Amino acid sequence: MSIVYPLLSVIHVFSAVVWAGWALSFFYFVNPAIQQAGQAGPAVMQRLMGGPVLKVLAIVPLLVVLSGLILYWFYTGQLNTAIILSWSGLAMTIGALAGIAAFAEGLLITGPTAHKMQTLGAEMAQAGGPPSKDKLAQMGQLQARMESAVARGTYFLIVAVIGMALGG
Repeated sequence: MSIVYPLLSVIHVFSAVVWAGWALSFFYFVNPAIQQAGQAGPAVMQRLMGGPVLKVLAIVPLLVVLSGLILYWFYTGQLNTAIILSWSGLAMTIGALAGIAAFAEGLLITGPTAHKMQTLGAEMAQAGGPPSKDKLAQMGQLQARMESAVARGTYFLIVAVIGMALGG
């Protein structure tokens, strides 16, 4: 037990920094730049998402949530109601729930949408020539869905970070 808590804390905080840092950077800087890049934007997005980013973003949130659940168990004294209902316990609980919501958003919407965008982008690139109106419409729908999902996930992560900062 003496090494478990600090080790889980390091895993949790480091993974959370990577996850929240990517989400905030993508939402506020990367995505707007890609959108402003015009016709080059989809190729940049394809290259970016085709690299290790998706693999890292599949693992890091899972590490955050799993380590966070165990840390929450320790932090609350095995779910002691008095600790949970304290000011810092409530802040930590709200932060934890927001983090879990961001994880669910990524697992159920952002991840599958990114995969569909990557597949469609590859199809469009392999077809040669300009993409059909149908393919462009599909990509537009996927981009809109992704934009909404990334926004929600980012806001959940902001609440999670604030909750953890106030609770810890």
